[in-house]
Amino acid sequence: MDMRQLRYFVQIVESGSLAKASRQLFIAQPALSQQMARLEEEVGKPLLVRSSKGVTPTENGSALYHHAKFMLRQLDQAVSVARQDTAALSGRVTLGLAPTTNCQIGLPLIRYLRGKLPGVMVNVVEGLSGHLEHMTRVGQLDLAILFSQKAAAELTVEPLLEEDLFVILPAASPLVPPGRTSLTMAEVAALPLILPSPGHGLRRR
Repeated sequence: MDMRQLRYFVQIVESGSLAKASRQLFIAQPALSQQMARLEEEVGKPLLVRSSKGVTPTENGSALYHHAKFMLRQLDQAVSVARQDTAALSGRVTLGLAPTTNCQIGLPLIRYLRGKLPGVMVNVVEGLSGHLEHMTRVGQLDLAILFSQKAAAELTVEPLLEEDLFVILPAASPLVPPGRTSLTMAEVAALPLILPSPGHGLRRR
């Protein structure tokens, strides 16, 4: 197994098609199929399911994809660092931000990092907190800013700030007694709430 085979495999999974991957990799499709056959033979497990609709990874293929993606990103970063001036901090960092967080601090953060660390390339990935946490666990992200401290045990968590949450209701709503300016969590739970989707960190709180 070599890194070239892993790059081919990752591209096939992300393209969902051998034909698309062959065009993107500038390699003939039969040659690409041969490389994947050799990879599957070396692993000893089927990695791809081929059908008229395209190509999807098997369970073993999905596991290999996540690890290969991480390894290739680390390799690219190592090569990038090796080509830079060793006196300056350099490399590539992939940062996950929730949409609301990205709107508030994304651009100022990139500008700040570019000024402080010009040799570091920051790639921002936007997504819901639950998805970003998963991507961090499997090595697709270097770090992420999430809405919850209850991340997976294998992740290091550093609190950045606390945020107040508010219940928004009409002034004369019959759902809340007149004159009340705060609610207990039990009272909030009893309200017919409009919440973000299940993958959103605020909903899990």
